[in-house]
Amino acid sequence: MANKEKFKRSWLVYSKTKNALYCTACKLFANSCPSALGKDGFINWKNASERLAEHDISPVHKHKECFIKWKTRLQQMKSCLGIDCDIERQIHSEKEKWRHILHVAMDAVMYLATNCLSFRGSKESQIDFTQHCLQLSRGNFLNLINLLAKYDPTLKCHLDHLKKGQTSYLSKTIQNEMIDLMAIKVRNNIINEIKEANYFTIMFDCTPDVSHTEQMSQVIRYLKRTESGYEIKESFIDFLEVDGKTGEYISQRILDKLQADDLDVEKCRGQSYDNGSNMAGIYKGVQSRILRMNELAVFVPCLHTH
Repeated sequence: MANKEKFKRSWLVYSKTKNALYCTACKLFANSCPSALGKDGFINWKNASERLAEHDISPVHKHKECFIKWKTRLQQMKSCLGIDCDIERQIHSEKEKWRHILHVAMDAVMYLATNCLSFRGSKESQIDFTQHCLQLSRGNFLNLINLLAKYDPTLKCHLDHLKKGQTSYLSKTIQNEMIDLMAIKVRNNIINEIKEANYFTIMFDCTPDVSHTEQMSQVIRYLKRTESGYEIKESFIDFLEVDGKTGEYISQRILDKLQADDLDVEKCRGQSYDNGSNMAGIYKGVQSRILRMNELAVFVPCLHTH
């Protein structure tokens, strides 16, 4: 605005497929709109600021009139006051039901993940939820859902009327998707905290898992600002599969991972690994290779206490 005040143009939307801007109100309610915003899409990026401002106030294409119609219709849909109010109520009720079920499923996923409990059982494909009892074959997730249904009428009604092949939002695919989404959210929050701290220490350690695949854990140590001052935090970020054991290979994997996390190795102020020659070696070890890139990344070997 002329007075430096900022506001969001709620009518402005962007199409990824068209790579163009549109005016939602004019696109929906204008019979004939001379502006590209109400027709095929606006792509004149060089003059975007001027044209958008003109569209806001121009009386030619009746943008304000369309905007009022659009907002009125949205309010009618929200309050179920239109001529299709019965259908809108049904859609709203169905939407709230599925949101509620998703919230319950997400809470169950978070509970099991937080407590490091297994999710699935051996007989998920033939589940009869009309039998409201706990069964070991169902696994922890479905048993927890069944337990919550005893105190949740919406969830109980959903399980009672669930038929084979019907959408349930309780399948293993949905469970895995929720776990992935939550993991991304947690990881992004940690990365943002590290960026806010500016400087950090990296800690990597390799060990084989039960399938004999070499896994390298990534932990970042940093200072988090709190209301009372600062808190030292060590946050686990990821597991990385490693195929080689040389200092050159592992150091490159570490640098690639830091780059993928959008963390600058120049901001690293410490590095900590085990005492293996490929990690702690003063000539070809990981610590020496990273030290040559950033002389402030002081190496401190891991200390194991028993």
